[in-house]
Amino acid sequence: MATPTSGKDNLVGTDGNDFLSGLGGNDTITGGFGTDTLNGNEDDDTLFGGANNDYLYGGSGRDRLEGGSGSDYLVGGLGADTVFGGEGDDVVFVASLAEAKGDVLDGGSGVDRLTLLLGDAKTALSFKAPGTGQSTTFVGATLTGFERYDITGGSGNDGLTGGRFNDVFRGGLGRDTLVGGAGDDMLFGEGNSDTLRGDAGRDNLDGGAGDDVLQGGAGNDYLQGGLGNDRIDGGAGDDNVTVISNGPDGPIEKDVIAGGTGSDTLYLGFTFDTKATILDFGAGSFTLAGGTKVSGFEQLIFSGGSGQDKVTGGASSDSLSGGEGSDTIYGRGGADQLTDGGGADKLYGEDGDDSFFMVPNGTFAPGTAGLTLDKDLVDGGKGNDTVTFGLPWMGAYQSVVLSLADQTKNGGFIKGDTYIGIETFVGTYLDDVMRGDKNNNTFDGGAGDDVLSGNAGNDTLIGGQGSDTLTGGSGNDVFDLTEFYLDYYPGVPNVDGYYYADTKGDVITDFVSGQDKIRLDLGDFLDDGTLKVAVESGAGNTAQASGPVLRFDTQARELWFDRDGKGSDADPVLLATIGTLTQLKTTDVLFV
Repeated sequence: MATPTSGKDNLVGTDGNDFLSGLGGNDTITGGFGTDTLNGNEDDDTLFGGANNDYLYGGSGRDRLEGGSGSDYLVGGLGADTVFGGEGDDVVFVASLAEAKGDVLDGGSGVDRLTLLLGDAKTALSFKAPGTGQSTTFVGATLTGFERYDITGGSGNDGLTGGRFNDVFRGGLGRDTLVGGAGDDMLFGEGNSDTLRGDAGRDNLDGGAGDDVLQGGAGNDYLQGGLGNDRIDGGAGDDNVTVISNGPDGPIEKDVIAGGTGSDTLYLGFTFDTKATILDFGAGSFTLAGGTKVSGFEQLIFSGGSGQDKVTGGASSDSLSGGEGSDTIYGRGGADQLTDGGGADKLYGEDGDDSFFMVPNGTFAPGTAGLTLDKDLVDGGKGNDTVTFGLPWMGAYQSVVLSLADQTKNGGFIKGDTYIGIETFVGTYLDDVMRGDKNNNTFDGGAGDDVLSGNAGNDTLIGGQGSDTLTGGSGNDVFDLTEFYLDYYPGVPNVDGYYYADTKGDVITDFVSGQDKIRLDLGDFLDDGTLKVAVESGAGNTAQASGPVLRFDTQARELWFDRDGKGSDADPVLLATIGTLTQLKTTDVLFV
């Protein structure tokens, strides 16, 4: 490999990854094997990438770049360059209008991309991607053999149209018209009032500033108008349209938004608004307070601000969050997700299997007594509804104290809340207390040492991680230990094959054999393919059978799992202490 000089050099790389750079003079640089970086610098250079994925930079002058095999990255630089990608999926990069003039650019075989940054263009640009095997002339350059185009326009009123592959067009500052064509395209209007048409494919359209027109066309598209009074039509397909408020100090927009055909989703982000938002999504079409008209959507995702919002969902599964104000939210049909924010909220799930997410709110001082908490009302309505209590992972917070039979005793961060028609409650990572009523309740304690009591009804109690205390009460109850956590090897978590009693297990206070059930997940204890576990009772925790054994110690009233039977190579694991049980039957256990 020769040392470069200011004259005419011939530089050849090795079989490794080389960095070869010319100086002055008309140099010839060959990369050879390896992932090479070749830099011609000044004058009229010739660069050959060779095998593998290479990086070629012509510098100034009339250069010739050939990528060879591999997926190469080629930059001609200033001067009338000839660039040939060769085999592989290559990228040819042109940094300005000045660099493009006089170039002959050919992607070669493969799926090649041409990137043109033409922000320095002052007049209108007009581009249409040529068909397969065809050439075109654009901004003084001859273009051949490219499948994908990434073009940024200038300050003129540009017209950019893509082909059958995935293109990216950015309009720049003018009043631009961007058309994606076939393929999954990304169109950005940026400044001024632009027209964006996705056509076929799964396109992403962003109008930016100005009064834009966005048309998704066929395919499942993503559309966002941005600032200005925009007209948005999703077209055919299952589209997503985003409208984000500019906040209390922003301009009032009057958009016209239509979902088109298909199952379309509208995202309304009003997080920074201080005024109330009132809308009935189920009406099919509605007008927001600022004048924005909406129609033709099937699903709503709503995020409110600090005002007292009143939002009603539709027939499908919506996601609704009122934000910081005292909001009233109705889910209507579908399996909706309703989120409690700040303020005294009223959340009504109505039809469908709805989910509610509750977080601490109100005048809240973490870790102190005498908290002033907002009083929320949650009504699940019809269906099997779930409330999940959530806490941030940082900070000192109170846990949940839930008392369904007498909700004046609700405490912790849900003090003052009322819950109606909820079938399932999921606790926090702290030590929660949940007590049921006469209905069939499902309590999932989550992490922490929880106290769960079903009361009357056929209840399901899921202790989760931690050493929990479970009381079924009257009825046919299920004590679910499927979330039981084993530290297989103390100090080295999750080392398969080592089962040590690194847990205290749960406490079940009132199990009735033949009436209640203990539910276990075989996958928590057994290797893949092992489907059978013996169930036995007797004095002590030493299994009598061989193979996996679930043994109830009739003396200590403890339920143990022995992975291999007879304790031959692994200590048995304590699952639970069952205070009222004298003998465990095979029919008392549900394996899933």
